[in-house]
Amino acid sequence: MPGERNSPFNQLALLETGFHVRKHLGYGERDIIPIGDHLDDWIDTSLIMSDVLLMGYPRVPFAARMPLVPVAGQVSLALSRYDVSPVHFVISTMARGSFSGGPVISEYDFLLGVATEVLVHKSITETGFTAVLSVEQIWDLSA
Repeated sequence: MPGERNSPFNQLALLETGFHVRKHLGYGERDIIPIGDHLDDWIDTSLIMSDVLLMGYPRVPFAARMPLVPVAGQVSLALSRYDVSPVHFVISTMARGSFSGGPVISEYDFLLGVATEVLVHKSITETGFTAVLSVEQIWDLSA
């Protein structure tokens, strides 16, 4: 089952790059991003409209190689979903393939979560919303 520690659905990797948080974001005291301690049972609206950075490897047309692509956005919503139990955040960045699994870093210098999917409703033409799984699931995996 997803969420169980030894589940084949649990796929989390450590990404180490030459990306420097302070250089690209203009804030942050270190280049190591701690996992946030915001747990699902007390997430409220305090993070709404706060800045975030999403990083991933989406396909970029005409690129000779797949570069790490950082995109800035804001937290739009803390979402309690009816189809799965963990809290997700909806962020304002345009939803694109290959950002899944990418870290989402809060302006407050912690990992907000991991990009998981594009939320759409029965429409091929709809752009959709970028969903970010909150960090409680990551804490559960590391326990």
